Amino acid sequence: MVSFLCLARNEYILKTNTMSMEQNNIFHSFIWKTKLDYKEKNKLIKKIEHNYFENPDKTPKKWKCKVHSSYEDRNLSLDTIPLDLIYLIENKVNAFLDAYFRTNEIIGNYFIAEYWYNAYKGFQFQEPHEHGDSLFSGCYYLKFNKDKHCQTTFYNPNFRIEFDKLKNNPYFCYTPECEEDDLIIFPSALMHSTEGIIDKNECEELRITISFNIINDHVYNTNRSKNNLNYH
Repeated sequence: MVSFLCLARNEYILKTNTMSMEQNNIFHSFIWKTKLDYKEKNKLIKKIEHNYFENPDKTPKKWKCKVHSSYEDRNLSLDTIPLDLIYLIENKVNAFLDAYFRTNEIIGNYFIAEYWYNAYKGFQFQEPHEHGDSLFSGCYYLKFNKDKHCQTTFYNPNFRIEFDKLKNNPYFCYTPECEEDDLIIFPSALMHSTEGIIDKNECEELRITISFNIINDHVYNTNRSKNNLNYH
């Protein structure tokens, strides 16, 4: 028989009848969550809804999903996502970096490399993917009804498997409880997805998120456009 005895900091000793083995959990992943109070969000929602109904199937070419997204259309992102919201997001990112930097120092300057929005309705969804060319990524839940819209699911980075077969196993799949106005930040290499809408035949409300990537000029040699976060 095998049993686990829990030690401090998620360290375990595996005991069998004949031997003991030490297990150390390393490279812990995390999801950082906060609230963002954007006063003009209803105006922005209406603008994105207008964009959506003009072209519902605006899926980036290399994405293996169905979604209306401004990811490949930089001009659409710039025209749609207002500067006052970007400033609010940057303030939250700086607060995250202040907390993260104390224990995980990386020299260099931090930048937000891209902003874009995603909108889902009906059978639209986002496939499991990662933002591997960035250090951290974030998502602001601009329009989100947790009773009608699917949450974002994250996958154990230690494995490359068919996660769909293990949806109910919390060791492999984790789904944080998010609400409208939540903003989350996570390691860009952490794979994640969403099924979009819960009742795909009945729900008329768009699920809308604003996403962004954070890079560091010491770690990434990139010529992508950058918004300096003034964090060093």
